[in-house]
Amino acid sequence: MKSNLIIKVIVICLFISSCVDHKKSQNVLVSETANFDDLKGNVIVFPENFLVNKYNKNLLLIYFDGNCSSCVAETLNWIKKINEVQNRIQDIQCFFVSRSNDVYLIEYYIDKLQVELQNNQYLKADPNDFFIKNNSFLDSYRNILLLDSKNRIITSLDPFKSELAMQIYVDKGVLSKKILN
Repeated sequence: MKSNLIIKVIVICLFISSCVDHKKSQNVLVSETANFDDLKGNVIVFPENFLVNKYNKNLLLIYFDGNCSSCVAETLNWIKKINEVQNRIQDIQCFFVSRSNDVYLIEYYIDKLQVELQNNQYLKADPNDFFIKNNSFLDSYRNILLLDSKNRIITSLDPFKSELAMQIYVDKGVLSKKILN
């Protein structure tokens, strides 16, 4: 019984500490709500093993810290939202890339929370921080990026938090309707 209490305390400490830096960074992410898109035009470098832009159209890249429980929860919530309003006609690939060694924990939460990944949505791990090392302009906790066929960032704003981004997503045919938080 005492060992169960110790395990619970350790898990709670890990849960709390894994997201401390993330909460600090949320105060810095002004661009999401200010309609200021400072990453626009940057080109994303992908690992060679990623099959990207097989449709040669726009691409969604959501890069998040898979070791941060609130980052994972926000991303899973985002997947649910995007699936509600995504244009099914548009052949757009969506990559959910976790900055973690594997995606087993995230797959567990996907199953537990009944989040459904569509045929064009892929969950990948970035165990060696490839994206951060090769795309130094990215935030290590969470990025929502709409890319063109050449992997240039069209917008780095969250369409559910920015009217400007929502309009861009609708204009590009990625989302079928406007919806904001």
